[in-house]
Amino acid sequence: ADFSTPLPLSYRFLRGRAEFWVSVAPREQLLRAYEQQDRTLYSQVLPLSHEQALELATRLYRDARPENRFYTYHHFTDNCTTRVRDHIDAVTHGKLAGGAETLYPQPMRALVREGFSTHLALAIVGELALARTVDRRPTLWQAMFLPRVLREQIQARLGAEPHVLYQRRARLGRGNVNIGGDVLLAAAAAWAVLLALGLRFGGRVGARVVLVMAGLLLGTVGVVLDALAATSVHADLRQNEALLLFLPLDWLLALLGERWLCRYATLRLVWVTAVAALAAAGVLIEPLWPALVFVGVTMLIVAGLSRPARAERAAWRMPSTGKVWGPPPRDV
Repeated sequence: ADFSTPLPLSYRFLRGRAEFWVSVAPREQLLRAYEQQDRTLYSQVLPLSHEQALELATRLYRDARPENRFYTYHHFTDNCTTRVRDHIDAVTHGKLAGGAETLYPQPMRALVREGFSTHLALAIVGELALARTVDRRPTLWQAMFLPRVLREQIQARLGAEPHVLYQRRARLGRGNVNIGGDVLLAAAAAWAVLLALGLRFGGRVGARVVLVMAGLLLGTVGVVLDALAATSVHADLRQNEALLLFLPLDWLLALLGERWLCRYATLRLVWVTAVAALAAAGVLIEPLWPALVFVGVTMLIVAGLSRPARAERAAWRMPSTGKVWGPPPRDV
């Protein structure tokens, strides 16, 4: 694909129009290119008859023709690995597909986390943006969208042992596969401390600054997730349970006065509690707990610290007795 224009390419992907194509290069040139990227290279010799090898070569040649080389890319169902899988399965009369309707041991999200584990920004975006469809276990056939799984299945089903042509020199650190959720939880804890200190000790100006930050952060995340769901044609982004937690309405935190701010935060806290109950009951299946903690703690602190401030201004303390009365008379 043409990666020189990432924003248009991303938009076309969301709309289901991302155009990729089959490219052809001399073998040695291709190997050198991957070696320069320091990527481990494997070779597997397929046990094909002459007729099968000829059919596979014909299929590959047909894919590379100008009228056939372009295709609409999808990260799980139509990528450079699934196309190789489909051709090998066709010429071996279904040896890859046979019995591959069994469920893979891990859900699709686990496979995505594995790939994003060394890319913190992608890991966080994946936790927030990927929808409930990736929390279901794929079939073994579907899991072959990953080169590693396809290589393993070709070895197991066709007896094609993988041979290393080039070994990566740098360490391939998979890192923490749960780093996206862990960072969100740590950010929620740090955010709670900042929010509480700002509202409690920052005075009017400091409290307002913190509320503006909270409104902009939560509201903007809600707008981005809503925009992705509304724009995308892919269920992997549309059926996102995180939309229940991050609402564009949270921009109101930056605008409301204390009276309505307390009411809004209380209502949001009730809603977050309801979402947490649905998640605990298994109705919601996405890993929502980091987002639940983030949003819930924010609303809990805002509601808790704005209520005493209102009560303090509403009460009137008699100087002589210290007794607390209701609102002062109009003539005082």
